[in-house]
Amino acid sequence: MPGRQQTIRLVLLRPRIRIAVGDIIRAEGAENYSVLFFKDGHQLKIALSIQALKHRVPELVRIHRRYLVNLSFVSVLYRHDTQASIKLTTGEVLPVARRRKHLVHQQLVQYRTQLQINTTVPHVRKPH
Repeated sequence: MPGRQQTIRLVLLRPRIRIAVGDIIRAEGAENYSVLFFKDGHQLKIALSIQALKHRVPELVRIHRRYLVNLSFVSVLYRHDTQASIKLTTGEVLPVARRRKHLVHQQLVQYRTQLQINTTVPHVRKPH
């Protein structure tokens, strides 16, 4: 929806807060908790597993058993033989699971096509 920021509601022991989905860069899972990383630099630990968070926020893409990313913050998908990783606009590089690399690539292409940013996803072979 152009012009309207999508939000999710989270319960943090109390109080309830609303978070703009577009402000979430990535999420990192740690057992039954997840840490959200925001574009303004702050982090928030929530009592949701990474799997539960994925169901609550389908806009985040699962790239690894520990990581979800917001595709609008992906700058490059690196692929090298069986390994892959994603570089975020923050400069962070996160691993992409072998089994997910083709799906992640497809989702990134689809996302960028929908936004009409660029139909080619930059992917670079990592040097040995």
